This record gives sequence, C-alpha cells and structure tokens, in this order.
Amino acid sequence: VPKILRPRGNNTIELFGFENFIDSDTVFITEGIFSALSFIECGYNGIFNFGVGSIKPKIKKLMLKVVRNIILCGDNDSAGKNFNKESYQTLKKHFNVTFFQYPYEYKDNNKFDSNDLLKSYGKDKFKNYVDKFLDKNLIF
Repeated sequence: VPKILRPRGNNTIELFGFENFIDSDTVFITEGIFSALSFIECGYNGIFNFGVGSIKPKIKKLMLKVVRNIILCGDNDSAGKNFNKESYQTLKKHFNVTFFQYPYEYKDNNKFDSNDLLKSYGKDKFKNYVDKFLDKNLIF
C-alpha cells in the first residue's frame, strides 16, 4: 500500500526535501517520503520525487544546484527495483548515478527501505554506514 497517493498524470513541480538542500554535489533520491526524511535527518541531501514519471522536468533544477552524483534509493522490493531502473534510465545522461546498497543482512528482506535502516541501526550507525557507502561508491 503506497504511503502517498498521487493521481496518475498529476505531475508535481517540486522535489520534497529540495528546500533543505545543503551545499553538496551529491543527493539521495528516494522512492518514499520517509526514506528522504531519514537522509535529511542525518545531514544528507535526501529528496523524494513523487514518482518516477515526473523527474524529467526537474533535471534542470538539480543541475542548477550543481548536483553531479545521484544515489538512487528504491525500497528493497520489486517496486523499488523498478523505481531504480526507470530513474537510472532517465538520469544517467545528465549525472553520475549509482544505487544505494542495503547491508547484506537485509538483502532478502523485500519490505526494507532506508527509513527501516535508520530505525534498525540508529542515527550514528546509519550515518557511519552511509559514509562508508559514499567513500566506496563515489568514484565518479
């Protein structure tokens, strides 16, 4: 069951979390609003786009913020994998794009997202995990 419903064809013009953007060339784009809030709470640029279909008009907005690196954070289920795949196809022409990797112990849990990771790990361990992920994966 989706946590936020948006009528089909109703494209939003905003990116949730964009108003809290900190000075960085890296952003986490999440499938859900609570996942974006998890990254924001821990001091990262986390945004929620309100669906894959409405990202194209927002590419320029991201480029104006000097975003170079995008980490796609779909949930660990089939819808999340589809979100990652479709978003990647749209964004790869303009940005360095990679996928957030959930810890190995959660790889088979298909009901898991970054908000669940924050709740499970706690803020300090979550930040440590994300920082290590960034160190290993931002070799663009």
